[in-house]
Amino acid sequence: QALWGCGAGQLLAETLKAAGSDLTTDSYLKALESQQNAKLSDVFPAISLSPTRHLALDSMYLITLENGQLKSSDEPLPLQ
Repeated sequence: QALWGCGAGQLLAETLKAAGSDLTTDSYLKALESQQNAKLSDVFPAISLSPTRHLALDSMYLITLENGQLKSSDEPLPLQ
């Protein structure tokens, strides 16, 4: 959950940067909706958004603890 939160924070920070210093709802939505196959976080796969798709992710890497070490799935897994 900590990695999920960090990744979500990275997505938000990058979108705020893209929106520019004169932040408005319109500039934020334009920046959000312009993300196409954007790799904004090492935690999540690349994302694509649009005016009809604001949910950034439909898959993510599964991180588990194995023998005291964090282990990542080789490929992103679909969110259910």
